[in-house]
Amino acid sequence: MSRRDGQTHSARPVRAIGAAALLALIVFFLYVGLAHIWDSRGAFGQHDVLFDADVKTRLACFADGWDRDGRNTKHPNLCNLVNPPIRVFAALFSGAEDQAQFRRSLALWVAPLAAALNVALCFLAALRMGTSTVRAMALALILAGSFSLVLFGSVPDHLALGGVTIALAAAAYVNALAGRPCAAWLWHLLGWLAASITVTNAMPVAMFYGASLIAVREPWSRAVGKASLLLLLALATAFGSALLLNAGYGIHGMDVFMPRAGVGPLKEFPLQNLMDFPWRVLQSFAPSEYRIIPNGMSSNEPHQYIIQFSMENFSIGQGGQALAWVLLLLIAMAIFQTWRNGSKPRQFMVTMCLAVAFHGVLHARFGSDIFLYSAHWLFPTVLLLADGWGGEDVEADKRWQRLYTVVLWIFALLLAINSAHLVRSMVSDLDINRLMLAPA
Repeated sequence: MSRRDGQTHSARPVRAIGAAALLALIVFFLYVGLAHIWDSRGAFGQHDVLFDADVKTRLACFADGWDRDGRNTKHPNLCNLVNPPIRVFAALFSGAEDQAQFRRSLALWVAPLAAALNVALCFLAALRMGTSTVRAMALALILAGSFSLVLFGSVPDHLALGGVTIALAAAAYVNALAGRPCAAWLWHLLGWLAASITVTNAMPVAMFYGASLIAVREPWSRAVGKASLLLLLALATAFGSALLLNAGYGIHGMDVFMPRAGVGPLKEFPLQNLMDFPWRVLQSFAPSEYRIIPNGMSSNEPHQYIIQFSMENFSIGQGGQALAWVLLLLIAMAIFQTWRNGSKPRQFMVTMCLAVAFHGVLHARFGSDIFLYSAHWLFPTVLLLADGWGGEDVEADKRWQRLYTVVLWIFALLLAINSAHLVRSMVSDLDINRLMLAPA
């Protein structure tokens, strides 16, 4: 290899990281702008206005750190990991008299920052899979334009943060398939981080870890054993560290994890919910509409809204779901093409499908409406569209690859338009339904 070839090769990662950083910066500022739109209309001042998201308590958790809703069975270290950096930054860059307001402003940046990192990781992971830069950018834009990430990447809650932990695990798995596995201690650190934000997300991390071990020729039995150990250690260290970090906020003992913070309501008809899950995945990217339902929490707190946006009770048989059907077709085409490319692409496809299916199985029985958790499956679903790892080097395949990339770009554009239309409609509905806030 010539010196010039070596310089070109070494410059490629730098250019890729630069492009990813630029993309993340654009997404970050767009989502921060949207967060301020929601906030200016009072949507963060009460519970459950934006699709059952607990933004009121999460915002207090991020900004102040003492709110107990960020410390429970489901999110043991949410406050403990988010609030300290905000407090340090506020102490360095704001005066004593306006620190509380400055911390609140910084707290609005948390979800957009996580969403921007998610999009950057998608771009880099697609490149690692061997896709072209043009296609990798289209995939990143599909993720950025999905309605779920547009929404949950702009509201102060755990959802975008949980999504980025799964994105990190999926990207680490892609690295292993590409012949660059991460060290075991990094996987364990990621398992702790995922469990600290949302305990159930430790399971997809363990799944990706086991799959990465199989990708580097570990026997199945050892891979399963190591992945199980990671899962157990992730849960143990998340709760153990929570007890220690809670003490820094003057919160002692186990009562913070006790009954008020259970697993949530048990859903009826889990089998039907599971059968509906594939459609709910498509809906999280490209819903055609939403519903407005009564807000059951409004009577318990000062409120400006008695409404709640919802995605419940939609079916794929309804009209106006063209983009969701297009996404289904694209996924089917990508899976078919990936299956033809050999054993490594097949393993990748099965692993991503299992990572997505885990959330369908879990939330068929537990939790709120499943749309609330959609940020956790976006990244693996988008990577299914990559059709990476290379196919046959024949002219027909090259023509297919070029056509497929063009289709992805068109879909990304339509997806962004659809999400922008829904956001505009939601803002209009907030303006129409806003009440004067009653005196406390």
